[in-house]
Amino acid sequence: METDDKEEYPLYKDLPEVEKESWIKFHENAYKDDLKHAEKDLIEFPRWSIISGYYAMHNTTKLYLGKIHNVKIVGEQVHSKALKALSKFIQDKKEKVIELLKKAEISFFNVLQLEEKSEKGSNKNVS
Repeated sequence: METDDKEEYPLYKDLPEVEKESWIKFHENAYKDDLKHAEKDLIEFPRWSIISGYYAMHNTTKLYLGKIHNVKIVGEQVHSKALKALSKFIQDKKEKVIELLKKAEISFFNVLQLEEKSEKGSNKNVS
């Protein structure tokens, strides 16, 4: 059990083996539901789509912590505790995560450029 520096409440607890399967299934289903909701409401209700996307990220974080590190977030302020716990567990992998995020950003912008070129090309044929 790890405690939050500013609080006496635990940041997380070990995930008991008897709870692990149900914890994982719950968070797998929760993040998938949140993601579906975010996609479904993207155009008509973008604010709710963002909120659902945030919850998908939160449930994915808790899934990762339970599945890989065998811990669960407990007590009040679970959202900030989940992010603190994630930061603690990826500390040694931070450089790799940053490198992967940079690669993802480059890939994203390459796709955007391809889409723009594709749209410009199809607009020329329409005229």
